[in-house]
Amino acid sequence: MENVKRLLRLGLAGLCILNLISPAWAWGAKGHKLIVSAALADLPPVLPAFLRHANTALRFLTNEPDRWRESGLTELNAENAPDHFINLERVPFASHWPRDRYGFIQALQQRAAALSRQGHPREAAQLAPAKVGFNPYAAIEYYQRLLIAFQEYRAARARHLALGPFNAHVIETMGLLSHYVGDGSQPLHTTIQYNGWIGPDPAGFTRSHRIHAYFETVFVNRAVPADALRGRLVPPRRLAHPFRAYLQYLRVTHTQVIPLYRLNRQGAFRGRGSAAGRHFVIARLAAGARMLADLVYTAWLNSARPPTRPLQF
Repeated sequence: MENVKRLLRLGLAGLCILNLISPAWAWGAKGHKLIVSAALADLPPVLPAFLRHANTALRFLTNEPDRWRESGLTELNAENAPDHFINLERVPFASHWPRDRYGFIQALQQRAAALSRQGHPREAAQLAPAKVGFNPYAAIEYYQRLLIAFQEYRAARARHLALGPFNAHVIETMGLLSHYVGDGSQPLHTTIQYNGWIGPDPAGFTRSHRIHAYFETVFVNRAVPADALRGRLVPPRRLAHPFRAYLQYLRVTHTQVIPLYRLNRQGAFRGRGSAAGRHFVIARLAAGARMLADLVYTAWLNSARPPTRPLQF
């Protein structure tokens, strides 16, 4: 019996450690909540009042995609996990990205086939779509879903229908969009160096597989106050090309991979962190909130255009 109790204690301790270091929760629950709340506060009064007062629901919904990842359901996780990241080093084109995820998959497969023919099977295997990631496509797909949800809300209001279901649909869609946009502001979600440096090391960077979760969850929980993003956002802008704007947002995030590793080497994320460490993580969270506010604002303005087909309810 004593051995059983000891095993149970060890098992519980192991679960606690896994919960601490698991990389599945991008930004952790707190970081995603900070992003969606800051974006919501930044939205102008032109957006519907029901949405601007939906903070509690949005803070719950923003972490739903990570709960899907933690579900242990094989099929759901296989479909959902690659939507949280994009390994930009693996993308074989710097510009002219395919407009949809299936075109992206086809382009990766064509490049992989060419590498195989050239005698580079290892490089070809690295282009498996699920290993490269789909984050920009997840984000633009949810942006377009939000645009449609706004169109439905406008149509229902014009027809004097009960708005409850339409309001709920808008809130849910924005909540899910907010998660993937938030993932895109975390540098370790844009790189093959997502959890400890691999390959040639440019500057003595850590190879620990704990950096990912430590930075985005443990450090955020310790060092970032609840009001950290207050006053850090500018009014949202209407995006002329949402997908292009989102790709540029990811490229900027990717430029912060080496600065993150450099700050980690300097101890900037230890405990409550240095001023530089806190500034870095807050700037990344603010970038996510700004992009989210831009996308929501753009979806609302673009939803004023008549839909291509009459909406059926």
